Amino acid sequence: MPYTSPFACYPEQKAFEALRVSLGVDYISYRWNDGSGGVVQTSDQAGEPCKSASNQDACTTALAEANSNTSLFSTVGSLSAISFLVVTQGDDVIVVGSRQAMLDLFGSIDSPAKAYFIARQGSYQPTCDSPWIAEVDGSWILRASRIVKDCPIQYADVVLRIGRDGTVSEVERTLRAETNSCAGRRPEGLVPAMASASSVVGSWFATMAHLEAASVHAFRVLRDELVQHGAPKTLVARAERAMRDEVRHAAMMGRFARRHGAAVAAVVVAPHAHRSLEEMALENAREGCVRELYGALEASWQAASATDPELAQTMKTIADDETRHAELSLDVAEWLSTKLDAVANARIAAVRIAAFRELADEVARGRSSDLERVGLPNAAEAAFLVERLESALAVAA
Repeated sequence: MPYTSPFACYPEQKAFEALRVSLGVDYISYRWNDGSGGVVQTSDQAGEPCKSASNQDACTTALAEANSNTSLFSTVGSLSAISFLVVTQGDDVIVVGSRQAMLDLFGSIDSPAKAYFIARQGSYQPTCDSPWIAEVDGSWILRASRIVKDCPIQYADVVLRIGRDGTVSEVERTLRAETNSCAGRRPEGLVPAMASASSVVGSWFATMAHLEAASVHAFRVLRDELVQHGAPKTLVARAERAMRDEVRHAAMMGRFARRHGAAVAAVVVAPHAHRSLEEMALENAREGCVRELYGALEASWQAASATDPELAQTMKTIADDETRHAELSLDVAEWLSTKLDAVANARIAAVRIAAFRELADEVARGRSSDLERVGLPNAAEAAFLVERLESALAVAA
């Protein structure tokens, strides 16, 4: 297959410039909001806004006010974040907030840049670190990747066929080995993410952004169920604070993901009924008293090991917050234990032991050496952290 690299798409701003040229427009930008219609953030952009407008003031005002209540791409930040494109050409300011709006703007998918963004809208990331696209029989054939499972994280390398009408189909799919990345509190019913990136590092940041956003939902559920079951107000307030922390964490990881050319999948959680005290305790034992604690330890390790000063400081902030979350999980566990009988508490202790065994198995698989560049522990170091954590909890019990 005669694959080529018609333009560089890392950093992704270069892909936006290629798309702008392909569309023949003055300006194009990637924007997102928090889903509440509030402040709009602009990330990547290319071209000169309102360059050919006959009324510069009117165009500039319309551009400043451009917003969307529907999302084109999977986004970062809060659970309800919305992302979209904004284009200016002449006096027109066009908001592209859906797949259909993108197809209407693109018309025929007659350029590599259009094919690239059609793939990205479908949560695929073209493999831009090597020749990645070919034109075959009137269609575009792209090499790309995507995340197919987020706990433990697993990637798939795919070959896509994108038709001139924008239809996308997978021609080939090859699963990579599972990683050992799966830290933090996950909500019950979390649907596997479909985030993607052109590099292992970008994929890791995208997945962490997704899992941090998922934790917002997990702490929201915890807060509501603590209220329902009459927990002390201090526990409720700490769960509320943790929820706000996770919103910030998702945004922090999302910024690093985008810096590495990664797309972040939106969080989808299947609905479920409110749980009993024992059901709460079982999840808290697994997700809070094991994964949340390990996540805090790993973040501390990364803060000390990352060579990028900005990343090290970010991870220190996250580690401090995650340590508080872990302490909350332990205090919730203690409160729940007073509400349950000895038989139920024995079941919960068994679940915690099993969760440690599962975590130990995950970290033993190892991870890409590329991730050590961002300060993550290797398999031996991660195993040490798990053993240290389990031993400390055993002593405290």
